[in-house]
Amino acid sequence: MAERDRQTKQDRLLGFARQMRKAPTSGERWLWSHLRDRRCCGVKFFRQRPVGPYVADFLSFEVMLVIELDGAGHERTVEYDRARKRFLEDQGFEVLRIGSEKTFTDGEDIYPFICELVRTKKAQPPPQGEK
Repeated sequence: MAERDRQTKQDRLLGFARQMRKAPTSGERWLWSHLRDRRCCGVKFFRQRPVGPYVADFLSFEVMLVIELDGAGHERTVEYDRARKRFLEDQGFEVLRIGSEKTFTDGEDIYPFICELVRTKKAQPPPQGEK
């Protein structure tokens, strides 16, 4: 029974992620146009990717980075976002949160900042015990 419940939750999460990929916000469309196809330092990013019980807006396993675009309403989910960030960090990810309005007002600064962060993370040696 527990296995079936877990699978049902995972199926719902995958469906939710699919739905989110089909209806991106304008900020998500903008950022994806810059991250897709290894456009940022040759690093592969995924969009709306499930990680445990959460869905990350943008995720790279290569540099262990999650980028979250926070739209209107995130001020109502502070505790949820805090727990989510803690979970992702426990999985080894760095979490970068950006207000989605910043993609319009500061887009020329945001993308270079993300690329510099990715470049820095690529240059770091892997943690002890990993190759």
